[in-house]
Amino acid sequence: IGSVQLDGDDGDGDAPASAVILYGDMVNEVESSNRERDAELIDFFQNAPIAMHWLNGDGIVLWANQTELNVLGYTPEEYIGQPIMNFCPDEQELVLEIFKQLGSGNAIADVPVRFRTKDGKLVHLLID
Repeated sequence: IGSVQLDGDDGDGDAPASAVILYGDMVNEVESSNRERDAELIDFFQNAPIAMHWLNGDGIVLWANQTELNVLGYTPEEYIGQPIMNFCPDEQELVLEIFKQLGSGNAIADVPVRFRTKDGKLVHLLID
């Protein structure tokens, strides 16, 4: 929200005319509360102590939290938007099986997968 104050002579010889124009989005208490709650939830996931990511149906990374980026050493620009297979190339068969299980509505728990970091090292992560 912003405001602009206009001062000028309205031509009648009296004091100058003035107006205040307010612009921006109106936000009520509920919307403000929802925005605060959403910001807290985003912060919770983004800064969680465990690595997390979301993939689309084609295995493309849609989002990754800062912990995952730190563990693997990638920037968001290097990681998000890329096929997850680029980061676990030695585990393609296993990752395809995970996709199959999740796509069938089955849950998975503590499946070890090796990811390759930006500097070429392998790290062992558990997929849930």
